[in-house]
Amino acid sequence: MNERLDPAQALAIARDARTRMARHAGTPRWYAPLYGLGSGAMVASLAFRGPAQMGIMVAGLLGISALYAKWSRDSGLSVNGYRRGRTLPITIGLLAAALLAIGIALRVRDIPGYGWAPLACGAVFGVVSALASAAWDRRWIADIEDGR
Repeated sequence: MNERLDPAQALAIARDARTRMARHAGTPRWYAPLYGLGSGAMVASLAFRGPAQMGIMVAGLLGISALYAKWSRDSGLSVNGYRRGRTLPITIGLLAAALLAIGIALRVRDIPGYGWAPLACGAVFGVVSALASAAWDRRWIADIEDGR
């Protein structure tokens, strides 16, 4: 294969490959809500003690891990959430939101009458996580299309 490509042809081939990969890279519609459910469950687990807390926390973590494994297996792709590009601010923001939600849940759960607060923190964080997951996908696909 020693034929020379016209630079315009080479760029068109690369652009086409990026477009096809971007179409293939997105997660299914149900991914973000289930990601939010698993993330929220991990924070909400702080409302409980002992085996219940650990069981809910592990179930949330295993659920998120299973989602990613299924997407990775189905798409043939794998991606680091801390990659550089348009997605990094979302990753950092989601990490900050997780720390905030966990911090509030731990701080108020032992205050009389506020045992419900970790459940509320989990619900809010679940919604934030679902929205962040969907936004992360959109930005990652934009990076792929732009060749980043």
